[in-house]
Amino acid sequence: MRLKALPADFRFPMMDLRLSLARLCALDGRLDEADHWFAQARLVLEEQEAQPLRAIADFDQALMLTRAGRHRQAGPYLNAAVGQFQQVGMTGWLRRAGQLATLLP
Repeated sequence: MRLKALPADFRFPMMDLRLSLARLCALDGRLDEADHWFAQARLVLEEQEAQPLRAIADFDQALMLTRAGRHRQAGPYLNAAVGQFQQVGMTGWLRRAGQLATLLP
């Protein structure tokens, strides 16, 4: 996927290849690589002004870090996601963020 699709830089509404790569790396336990792809996704999503997907990217990174036991690192991403969810009116995602927040100290 990295060799074929990423250089072509396909962009579609509510999806981003960099975010997909970040999620795959997170699932595989490659957290440093996932961090890299989350950062790359954020840059593109900011450029596209894709606020909902940008908020989901922050949430996903917070979820990854929480599952890895990196609670201190997860907090800022979760806070950013919550602020964006509130701004855009993503109430379902706010509930999910609230559930994730209960796992953080």
